[in-house]
Amino acid sequence: FENGLYNGKLCFVGHTPLKRPVLTVTVGMCPKYVTYDIGKTYPLPKRGLLDIDTCCFNTGKLTAAIVENNTVTFVQND
Repeated sequence: FENGLYNGKLCFVGHTPLKRPVLTVTVGMCPKYVTYDIGKTYPLPKRGLLDIDTCCFNTGKLTAAIVENNTVTFVQND
């Protein structure tokens, strides 16, 4: 952490419920947010916090991240 912002290796977290997975990276002194869609594959980020908590306790939909070949795909149960 630097000035309260995470700027290290990629870390998967699940503590803040959001509608979709969100990557937070620090650019200078400002956080930058990247939102991901369920069912799509993306290049695996090198750093940042990747929040995959999509409010399962409220919606019943659990989100998982499949990491392979330097990509990440987000999936949910039906």
